[in-house]
Amino acid sequence: MSKSSNPTARGTKREILRRLERHFERTQFDYPTRVKPQRPKAILVGVAVASVLYGLTYAGAIYGWMHQFLDNNTFNKLTWITMVPSTVLGVLAWQIAKSRMEYPIRMDIRERMTLIEGKKGVIWRFQPLLDAFGPTDLAAKKVLVSAQRGEVDKIDIDDYALTVEKMYAWVDAAQKIPPTLVAEIDELFTSA
Repeated sequence: MSKSSNPTARGTKREILRRLERHFERTQFDYPTRVKPQRPKAILVGVAVASVLYGLTYAGAIYGWMHQFLDNNTFNKLTWITMVPSTVLGVLAWQIAKSRMEYPIRMDIRERMTLIEGKKGVIWRFQPLLDAFGPTDLAAKKVLVSAQRGEVDKIDIDDYALTVEKMYAWVDAAQKIPPTLVAEIDELFTSA
């Protein structure tokens, strides 16, 4: 590659990254990173619920066994059998807690997505980027089509965040970006 073509390629890459940064804050749409601190808390809730339930049933079984309400065989069965419902309810509590902890983050992403997209949409204008680097990505195409139609409420938050992240990743990983890509994106921004 000659020196004269290298700055153009880097300049194209920088220009596309600037356009992406102008419209999408990468950190705000990075759903897995934003949710990661909530996961251990939700797991802790599930473990606590399972432990309390099992502890209560075990304490009841011990009380019954000590006061001769339960024989040894029934006590043994009761302590093993109560592990299953305690575990199931612990997993249920974990999923509910996880959902409740992730909800504000999802609503923040939804609010930002609605603010960015508005009625005319923005993400669909990066269609040439998708065509160049991810022509088989059906979820991203669905996001672009819904945004172009102005149907922001039909866009899945996960798909939108993933599409934004993929656009950044494609540009970051690209070795060679066609200079015409910036012109095509410009044309889509000026045409609508």
